[in-house]
Amino acid sequence: MGPRLGNPHGLDRDYDAFLEPFDVVVAGTDGANGASLAVMRRLGMRFYREVRYPLGKDFQYALARGGRGPNPQPALLAIG
Repeated sequence: MGPRLGNPHGLDRDYDAFLEPFDVVVAGTDGANGASLAVMRRLGMRFYREVRYPLGKDFQYALARGGRGPNPQPALLAIG
């Protein structure tokens, strides 16, 4: 492993989580928050599960590596 980059807060254990690739990203919204659900769907996230927390229902969506992604595919932006 190369030199440690660290972070400005000295939280290396939290930073370490980003050194390894991950296969799934899970996002959630409390209740039926239409705006959050729309963003997750636009990103190509698929419904994962419904959970219940002390303050109410939550919906979780997941985006998997190698998944289908959004449909239709958004236009790519030129950078640079």
